[in-house]
Amino acid sequence: MSDEDRLSLLQISIIAMSEETDYRGLVSDIGWVHPVAHLANVLWRFALHSSLNQQQARLILEGVRSKAGTNAASFAFNESDRLARSVSMLIVRETLPQSEIISWLNSFDSPASMGNWFDAFASIEGMSELHNSKLFIRALSDQLADQSIDVDIRSKIDELVAVFTAAI
Repeated sequence: MSDEDRLSLLQISIIAMSEETDYRGLVSDIGWVHPVAHLANVLWRFALHSSLNQQQARLILEGVRSKAGTNAASFAFNESDRLARSVSMLIVRETLPQSEIISWLNSFDSPASMGNWFDAFASIEGMSELHNSKLFIRALSDQLADQSIDVDIRSKIDELVAVFTAAI
């Protein structure tokens, strides 16, 4: 694929991810209907590509963020691990400056749909956002556990794990 074709496909994938409303996983009479996880796999393949540039890396972060903390449903079919895989690859490959990764991680400091993480316990949507964000950050932490990454990124991830662990 040309660089332009690859960028176009990535942009289409990001739009598809952000607009996806089907949160099913394994459906007994159909099989896997797992669009968030499958789109996460597409983003991961982009993150692995040897020609990945910073613009594309930013798009991947945008796509992952659109679902990593969704409050529309609680993930139960390994979506968080698959979403985290793209971000862990970007971090390991040092695709973006450390400051941009930390700024992106800062978006998990507080929920998008309520005042603070402890407010999550008042609604199903709040619990879904807490659950999905927690699973995503823990998956990211686990995937990077044995990797040599920037100390400030590691500290931010550890801080987020502690925040989500405290919000049990």
